[in-house]
Amino acid sequence: MAIIDEAGRATLSELLVPCIKARKIILVGDHQQLAPVVDDEVAKHLKDAKKQEVATSLFERLYERMENAIKDKTEYLGYFKHRLTFNYRTHSSICELYSHSFYGGELQTKEGQDELKRHHLTCFSKNAIWLDTSKKVIKKINNKARGKLITATQRL
Repeated sequence: MAIIDEAGRATLSELLVPCIKARKIILVGDHQQLAPVVDDEVAKHLKDAKKQEVATSLFERLYERMENAIKDKTEYLGYFKHRLTFNYRTHSSICELYSHSFYGGELQTKEGQDELKRHHLTCFSKNAIWLDTSKKVIKKINNKARGKLITATQRL
């Protein structure tokens, strides 16, 4: 049996070996967030249609096929796929962001979880910080723009 975590962001070639060798396969992941990573050198040699094909994970393809195959038989859908609706790892303000971005507001956190997980290890007073980096060009490992960005972040 192969249990593959983060299958939603794995390319087909990354999943082939464990899938071929296993009698049973459990894919765990989320195709609605991170897409498979395709090397820039490989992507340069692919035509546009192939780039899209490579960028779509096997997990996403199977998820959509299963959904389409049994649309009329909703009682069977739970046997093949399941979405978790509670997040126990993330602060509610951060969870709310991706709940609305990816899941139509269905993802929730447990009441009181924020205080339970508080650790005071960071200098940040907020749990989510938005910085406009659209005008910043950061191409080197060490540069002034990155330093200013870090300094501005620490003041928040």
